[in-house]
Parts: sequence; structure tokens; C-alpha cells
Amino acid sequence: MRRDPHLPLRLRNERMMRAQERRVHAAVVTAMTEWLDAARALVLHQPLPDTLTASTGDIGGKFFTANVTNRHPPADGARKGQIMTSDVRDTLTASSGEPPDVDAAQASFHVWARALTEHIEPAITEAFGEAFRANARTADLTPVHYQEAHMATVHDRLVIWPEGAFEELRPELLEAIAEGESMEQIEERIGRVLNIDAPARRIRADIGVIDKQLADPDTPRSELPGLRGRRRQLWQQHDERNEEWQWKARRIARTEVQGAMNAGTLAAAQAAEDITGDRMFKAWLATSDERTRHTHAVADGQMVRLAEPFTVGGFPLQHPADPFGPAHETINCRCTMRILTDTETQSELQGQWGGRGVGPMNARLGPDDDAEVADAVDRVKREMADEVVDLDDVPETRATPEPPVPDAAEPEPEDDPTPEPAPLSVEEVAEQLDETFADAAEDASPEQQQAVQRWLRAPAAVQGEAIEWGTDSPEQSDEPSDVELLEELMTPLPATVDTAVAVPDVLPVLGVPTADLPALTDSQVTVPGFLPTNLTAAPPIRVPTTSGGGAIHLRVHAPTGTPALWLPTFGGDDNDLLLPVGTVLAIGAVTYAQGQVPVVEATVMPPEESPEPSM
Repeated sequence: MRRDPHLPLRLRNERMMRAQERRVHAAVVTAMTEWLDAARALVLHQPLPDTLTASTGDIGGKFFTANVTNRHPPADGARKGQIMTSDVRDTLTASSGEPPDVDAAQASFHVWARALTEHIEPAITEAFGEAFRANARTADLTPVHYQEAHMATVHDRLVIWPEGAFEELRPELLEAIAEGESMEQIEERIGRVLNIDAPARRIRADIGVIDKQLADPDTPRSELPGLRGRRRQLWQQHDERNEEWQWKARRIARTEVQGAMNAGTLAAAQAAEDITGDRMFKAWLATSDERTRHTHAVADGQMVRLAEPFTVGGFPLQHPADPFGPAHETINCRCTMRILTDTETQSELQGQWGGRGVGPMNARLGPDDDAEVADAVDRVKREMADEVVDLDDVPETRATPEPPVPDAAEPEPEDDPTPEPAPLSVEEVAEQLDETFADAAEDASPEQQQAVQRWLRAPAAVQGEAIEWGTDSPEQSDEPSDVELLEELMTPLPATVDTAVAVPDVLPVLGVPTADLPALTDSQVTVPGFLPTNLTAAPPIRVPTTSGGGAIHLRVHAPTGTPALWLPTFGGDDNDLLLPVGTVLAIGAVTYAQGQVPVVEATVMPPEESPEPSM
């Protein structure tokens, strides 16, 4: 299998993107919630929530007194039988109260515009600034001017989002009104449609009731299988209900964060080139997994001047997730860029993977030729279908890329790549881990249960340092079986989890003192023993940083599928997650701050990608 020379950088970029995506996703959910609360109140002629009236002043009152006269009349060519608000008004009796008014929701767009400015735009600005600072090659560069230019396009694009989103809901809302239900039933249905998380909250409450029954020793054992089955069904429903609006929030967060951070990277490089006069290049860096678009995988390794566009799938893109590119090549894009000097570019062109033409990870100067891109995409598809492909094999009929589609007829985004699960709060992650590890805890043998309890009773000094269980440490040599027992209980994580651990002595864990931590950046380190982490931030360590080193805060990004043991299901402290012996960490950023211990960012390498031990 071909070794990926840029894997540490890909993992580092992914970690940065996911951290910013969580922040932007939370901001988008907040903005959506405020907008939907306002829309629901307007449609049902209810008072605005206090949180909205407090933040919008007298605008909330104007929403209700303006009578919303700017409604869209039905088009002259409306289909026969199409449901309109005026058609269904007569289906409701006067005694039912004032009928819902779907068109009144247009006034809620002002709430979205305000929430966009207050919540979403500051989070996207932070993402742009982080990428700019990470790629600035001189200390005196400021991102402010570049941020303002980028955020102007973000505002223009997102401020009109609710208009399209609400039009998608209109048929469902009108159908709810037209079915002749009681006013209470209509209000309940409209409330479900115009609410981002109420159904999910109700389902979580039902799960909580079942959890209490499962934990109750008086619950008959004959009822336990049925309760567990019902619990699994509820979790599935929970995920499906969350998808309705969370999908929209996740897509906005993913696309805007990718666009902002790649634009920030490019802006920093352009500013450095302007100041130094040195030629610089940008190189496409795709995410290496099965969910990456074929056209993006083929673009990997393409290098162009900063002002030139990449050619991706036959379309020009200034950077991954370019907002001016076609939706099917930009929405949910997870690719990033590398910035190279002229010397670095020439070195890659003359290196092992230079001169191989268009293809994944092949170093070449772009923009790529459209016909060569089509051939490379065809090869990638055939390889994924387990065909043996000759690199010199060119199809008899070259596929010709379709010309760019005008904006008016822009194709819908592809279903792939399927987005990752929405970023979850600590409480939601804990709930998910409770669900995942519930069966393992119940089915654990007495020996396994005792091994966990011995671990939980181990001195804090043992758990806070290199975690000598699993090594040849004499302190634990009398309990060699506990390592195997604990690792037998470990289960692949159902989703990506961000954890942290306060390490009093870094030397046994990462193998270097704190002064030498920067040398580990973009390298991989194998932790000799278990690695105990926590979902919440690591507790403070009151140890000053010295040249000899000592304590660090280690932030660990554990991808989906990472083996781990969720200790709360065995009576452990809240949010403790144990990683196995020999966990391989890809070290990312190392941050020093005056009077504080260093912070080290790391990503757990998948077991199949972990390096072979040297002989």
C-alpha cells in the first residue's frame, strides 16, 4: 500500500476543521432555533418567546401589528388543485380560534438576519482568523482586511437562506392545515415541523424512563430484553428526528468552515507573497477516505500559483469549498490546502511522486487537463470496484467533462460524500457512549468487572502519568491479566470524540521533555501504556513550565472506530474514557503560554494505519 507522506498534516487539518465546525454548528443551531421559534409563533399567532423579544426590542411587536401585507400571491400558472393559504382558511371553524397563517412567517426572516450577525458570523470569522494565523509566515500580518472581504460574501449568501428553507416547508405546513384536524392537532403538527429539537428531547426523555427501569433491581429479568430493544429503537428514532434540521445546520457549518479556513489559508499566503516577493504555490490536499469525491481525490497533489485556480472535476476552484464553485463540488467538501515555497514545489516535482501525471497524491503543476482528469477519475472508480488497473491504460473513448452549468440550472449537490455525524455536546456524547457500552457492561464477566474496579481504585499518580499498566513496570507485574481483561471490554467508538488529560510527567508518555515537544509536531508517538482521558477539559495542573519540562495538557481527538472503554458504565467518574495500551498519536500543534503548562494536540491513529514497530 502506498505510504501517505502528508498523513500527519491531513489529520492536523481535520482536527482544526472539526474544532471550528463544532463552534459554527452550535452557532447555526442557535440561530435556527431563534428563527424557528419566531416563525412558529407568527404562523400560530402566539407571542414571541421572551428571549427573542428581549434581543429584538420592539421588532417583535411590529411583527404582529404589521399584519404581514407583503405576501406572495399565487402565480398565474399555479397548478390546478395546488393548496394555497386562502384555500384552507375556510376549512377551519371560527370557534377554533384564528387560523394559522403560513405566510406570516416571512416576518421571521428579520430574526434570522439578526441571529446570523450575532451568532454565526463571529464563529466563521474566528475560523478564518485561525487559518490565517496558522499559515502567516511573518508575525506582522493581520487578517482583518481579508476577513472583512470574506465575511461580506458569507453574509450575502446566508442572509437569504431561510427563504428557500421555508419554501421547502410550505407544502407540509399547508397539508397540516388542510386535513381538517382540530386546532390543537394542527398547532401540534406545525410545532413539530417548526422546531429543531423538540421531538428529539421527547425521545431522550422516554429513553431516560427506560434507563431508570433497567437500573431498578425490582424490574423483572424477563422484561429486560424488551426494554433494551425498545431503548435501541428510541435511539434510532432520536437520530432520525435530529437529522431533519441538524442536517441543514451541519451542511451550513461544514461548508462555511471549510470555505473560511481555506480562504484564510490562501489570504495568509497571498499576504506573505506580497510582502516578501517570493513566489508561492498552493497544493490541493484531499481527505483520504471512501467518502471523498472522486474528483477531489484525483485533484490531490495538484499545485498551482496562488492566483491561479485549481481544476477540480472540470471546474475552476480557488480553494476547497470555494463559494463561487458549483454546489456539487463544494458543499460538504472536507479537503484543505498546503502552501509551498518555490523551492518546496520544485522538490516535490523532482521527488518520488513527481512526473506521474494526474492522479491521487501525484505531485504535478496544474491546472490539470480536463481529459486527464476524466481518465484519472475513471481509474479511481475502477480501482474502487476492485478492478486491476494499468496506470498506462487509457480508455478508448475519453470522457469529456460537462461544461460548467449556468447558475440558473445548477445541479443539485451529490448525495456523497455523506457528512459525518453532527457535532454533539458533552452530554449527548456521554448519552451515546452509555448506549454503546451498556451491553458490554452488563455482559462483563466477574473477572473483567474486578479488573475495572482495580483500575478505578489505582492511585491517581499511576493514572495521571504514563499509565504503567501494560508495560514491564514492576508495580503492576503481579496483575498481568488485567491488561487483557480491560482491553477485552474495549469497544469501537460510535462517533468521533474529543477528550483531554492532564499529564503530570510528559516524559514517560511522549518520550521527550516539554522543551522538546515542538520536535514531535507532525510525527507519531506510541503511548506505552493505557491512556486515561476525559470528555471535559483537563483539570488545571499547578506546575510552572521549565526548560526541563514536566506537566502538559494533552488534547486527544479520537476518530470513529477507536477502541476505548467508557468507565461510567462500570461506576467510574463522569466522562472518563480509557484508551488502550499502545495507542498511536499523531502529534499536531504544541502551544506554550506564559505561566501555564504546554498544550499538545493529538489525533489517535486508526489501528490499521498505525506504523509497524521497528525491528
